[in-house]
Amino acid sequence: VSSKPYYQVCADLIREVCEVFGSPRLFHLGFDEEKPEYQWNCENVVVRQGDLWWHDLFFLAKECEKYGARPWIWSDYVWNNEKEFLEKMPKSILQSNWYYGGFHDFPAEHPHYNMIRGYELLDAHGYDQILTGSTWSIDDNLWQTVAHGKNVLNPSSVSGYLAAPWQFTLQK
Repeated sequence: VSSKPYYQVCADLIREVCEVFGSPRLFHLGFDEEKPEYQWNCENVVVRQGDLWWHDLFFLAKECEKYGARPWIWSDYVWNNEKEFLEKMPKSILQSNWYYGGFHDFPAEHPHYNMIRGYELLDAHGYDQILTGSTWSIDDNLWQTVAHGKNVLNPSSVSGYLAAPWQFTLQK
């Protein structure tokens, strides 16, 4: 990650994907869960942070834009880096905040508060977003995610909804 070969491989892959798929409208770059605590069960962890996270995001976004694809990322960075995110994140990058639990009025100190609040922050600051839900934690999260988007957010900033059907591939 973040080396000359990495940048070249990523640039080549983005170009090739855009060629193979005929200039896709959107290109998802990931950029989620880059914190050690999200990878507690992995033996080898690589985590970008600070200026390097931003440098790599801008590099990959620019590569997508070269081929007419709109860069798209997961938005969990905003949960713990609100001020920096809102200052640096270009509106040209499509956002997907994600939350897989039940939508409740959590107090600010609750761990899920910023996850749900991410949708409103993106909306209030003019970001286009595709809201993401899943059956990972509860069966009706997708319904709750759509209801939240329709009841709380500006419809012009909601580009759609995404179902993330995560599932373990190995038995625990």
